[in-house]
Amino acid sequence: MDSKGRKQRERSARRVRPARPAAMPGTEGATPRQRAMRIRLLGQPAFRVEGEEEWRALPDKAACLLALLVVDGRASRSGLADRLWPDSSDPRANLRDLLRVLRRQGGEGLVDGEDSLGIGPGVAHDLALLDGLATTLEEVPRGQLLGTVNPDAGSPLAAWLLAARARWQAQVARSLEHLATAHERAGHWAE
Repeated sequence: MDSKGRKQRERSARRVRPARPAAMPGTEGATPRQRAMRIRLLGQPAFRVEGEEEWRALPDKAACLLALLVVDGRASRSGLADRLWPDSSDPRANLRDLLRVLRRQGGEGLVDGEDSLGIGPGVAHDLALLDGLATTLEEVPRGQLLGTVNPDAGSPLAAWLLAARARWQAQVARSLEHLATAHERAGHWAE
């Protein structure tokens, strides 16, 4: 090994690397190559990359895809494609195009997987209440699931969204009831 190459490697090893900013809550699974992201599915669907102030709007089909993955969990590529484009002659091509559009918008990492797709590691979302009950009024999210999205009436996607919205509203109602009961027991009548 020559001394010039060894000295160069030693200098590289001594370089100080800048500190990484703190990750957004719920994004601990992101790898260094991936940027932590947050998805907003209540109201106007959008996503934001860690460290950026601005939310990027999601096209309706992309918002539906992400909502399907958040609410129902991982799913096969072909099952998702068929659900999103039931009348298409090539729904998988449509899904490929949609994923490409998301990547171009800066959403690389929102969706993870090859044959089976899921929300990417390190991606947080505003439907975390699905996992339990809110403990404070501030934790109760507001807004309708995919509030600005209206799939074709009578489509399987429209039926799924209607049912998912009903489940979401029931979960919000349970959380509010839980909070009201806790305040009542504690004697906090005015809160």
